[in-house]
Amino acid sequence: MIKKEKNEEAEKRAMEDRQRVRENAQLKIFFMMIGIVIVVILAVMFVVNKMKNFEVDGVTFNVVKEIAPYRTSFPVIYEGKNASYNFYLRNDPRKLIEEISFDGKVKLEVPMNQMVINITGEVDCNKDSGIAVGNLVSLYRISGISVIKDENATCDEKGRYLFLQIQPGNETKIEQTSGACYTIEVSNCEILKGTERFMVETFEQIHKDWL
Repeated sequence: MIKKEKNEEAEKRAMEDRQRVRENAQLKIFFMMIGIVIVVILAVMFVVNKMKNFEVDGVTFNVVKEIAPYRTSFPVIYEGKNASYNFYLRNDPRKLIEEISFDGKVKLEVPMNQMVINITGEVDCNKDSGIAVGNLVSLYRISGISVIKDENATCDEKGRYLFLQIQPGNETKIEQTSGACYTIEVSNCEILKGTERFMVETFEQIHKDWL
């Protein structure tokens, strides 16, 4: 009788041990699943955040729900107070850098406080032309540079003012023709891409020189 009871007790303990092993295994699987879910959620959040925020040569861009969805901002002084001024691009600045060559470097020396933008009549891209030039004017005015149109003006070899010529070409590209003179060639009415590529280069220079 005693032996039988001992056997039953031993078998009961063995069953309890097996039950604990199964429960521990189930707990491990449960916590592993929880860990995997957390990792997946964090990875998704990271990817989404990367899609909404990215940097191009030190300039931060945010993806927003606007007609021009790529936004960046710079600190400015407005009416004697510090403020943040937002700029919006319609084209992804990363793709602009890949697709449109820029032979040269934007110069933003402090003594230079004037810019001439001339657009050749053959570049007729309806409202895009107005938007493109308007964006450039806003950027340079907020940077303390007055912008004018002077069809009689040409490149100033002494670099006393910025000169930007926008004209038709076989491909959309930008070239620094002299110290402070630039030409944007526009193909297939890609005037927004051309001017926004110029703006991206300007953003980078502002970030390096002024911020």
